[in-house]
Amino acid sequence: MSHAATHWLATVPPKTLTHGEFRVLFHLCDCHNPSRGCFPAQTYLRQKTGASNGGLNNWLSGLEEKNFIRRERIIDPVTKRQKETRYTFAFEFELTASGGERTEEELLAPPTPPSGDGVEGTPAAPPTPFSGAGAVSTFGADPSPLIGTTRLQIGGDGIDEPVKEPVKNHNAGEPAGGFSDLFEKFFRNYPNPVERRSAEREWRKALARGADALSIVGAAMNYAGTKEVKRGFVKKPANWLSSDAWRDHVGQVASTPSKAAIDATTASLIKGGNRTVAQQVSSHRVCELLHAGLITVDDCQRAGLRL
Repeated sequence: MSHAATHWLATVPPKTLTHGEFRVLFHLCDCHNPSRGCFPAQTYLRQKTGASNGGLNNWLSGLEEKNFIRRERIIDPVTKRQKETRYTFAFEFELTASGGERTEEELLAPPTPPSGDGVEGTPAAPPTPFSGAGAVSTFGADPSPLIGTTRLQIGGDGIDEPVKEPVKNHNAGEPAGGFSDLFEKFFRNYPNPVERRSAEREWRKALARGADALSIVGAAMNYAGTKEVKRGFVKKPANWLSSDAWRDHVGQVASTPSKAAIDATTASLIKGGNRTVAQQVSSHRVCELLHAGLITVDDCQRAGLRL
């Protein structure tokens, strides 16, 4: 890497580039030679960045659109084959003819693909993994105008490995996607059902912290019968959930079902095989019910619960 390229790369604001664009720009700078320019092979850049051909071209196009680099494609007048692309950096754009702009002879000097360096007048080398040229070569050549394919291929920022869909980990206390039945029951029985969207967000957060959905519903019913609520001092449901105030009202009102009754109800939901409702039960509660002998492992499997 030349001193000029190193200094310039250090001044590039990080937020202006994606991770992929910075990765390929780093390796382009690493191939820069102050006297010969930058001529890395497409294969070399793919090997260094771990990108597919399409992903690499997307990154290069992004750098070009943001005016960090320019690409110059040169066709050999004798063989009619495309030579390695020459990359020019933004810090070189401002060079004038009197300030050191390269001549046509310098631009056409044969490079060494991995380093961007080259020696003018060097005889044609035998086939290499970077060129794929020659009658005895066992390597596939990079796409060229003679092959009929294009260097720019549709693709994304991906490596040459199978792409797996990311697995989203849902909260243990609720099913995947949408409002749960128990949230509907909670919101309907809460004494001040306002700001539904905020309440849903805090409901999910409470379940993620390990709260049990059925316990929150029971606590909301208890809270509705307190003297504080009857005097008109009622919290918004989102604030009530975020502060864990519901814990102060679990099992405090006589009319509220006992823990044994809640356990029995929860067990019946699981035994009934209702996956949407049963999956609202946290893994901690499932273990409690298993130890209490209210449900079996087979019941959990039928309800879609993972142990």
